[in-house]
Amino acid sequence: MHATSVSRRSFPIAALRPFLVVMLLLTTAAATAQVFGPPDPNTLPGDYELVNLTGNSLQAPPPIPTVGSLKVATLDVYVSFQCPHCQAFYPYESILQQRYGARLVIRRHYLALTENALNEDLRLYLVARDAGKGPEAADLLMKAGLDEHDGHQRLAACAHVAEQLGLAKGYEAALRDPQMIRRIHQLDADSTFVTATPTLILNDRLSFGGDLHNAETILDAALKVSSAGAGARR
Repeated sequence: MHATSVSRRSFPIAALRPFLVVMLLLTTAAATAQVFGPPDPNTLPGDYELVNLTGNSLQAPPPIPTVGSLKVATLDVYVSFQCPHCQAFYPYESILQQRYGARLVIRRHYLALTENALNEDLRLYLVARDAGKGPEAADLLMKAGLDEHDGHQRLAACAHVAEQLGLAKGYEAALRDPQMIRRIHQLDADSTFVTATPTLILNDRLSFGGDLHNAETILDAALKVSSAGAGARR
């Protein structure tokens, strides 16, 4: 009787278990919706995704800070000197800077395409940065047409850039310096979330690719003049 009694009590519980699981999921979803709310309907136009670099909710695009009557934004650009798409996007940076002027701060981050490669481009960039010629080296490297699949071409092109910068000896030493590997990894340390290049991130929250029209669509909407009243700072 005890076994039969247990069996009879356990049968309806087993039958109801799928229903109870569904109800639990629905209850959890309802609670989450109440906490976070639905996505903000006033999202920006354009093709982008929200990222969580600030630790805030992903339900809405980031607020754009206002200085005086103008909104000012920071655009972080993650690129590789060897990436053909980054090379194609590079001229667009100056177009965006001219279009938005002081309202847009562009910060560029350089990544290694292949961890096991020699990364001669990043070695040269670091040598140039140490010599106070980082921006000049970055400009030349982005325009050098480095081939991600041809190591001989990259070595020759980087050697030519090093000569232009007057850093040939320092570059040759960097190619043999094992400490450069650690420094290259440090360059990548803050960009582990980047899965493709170029990646553009607006104010740590909006992530999109290197399409000029899409970038302008998003930035035009994000940087429109504040209607909260001229002269107000926040």
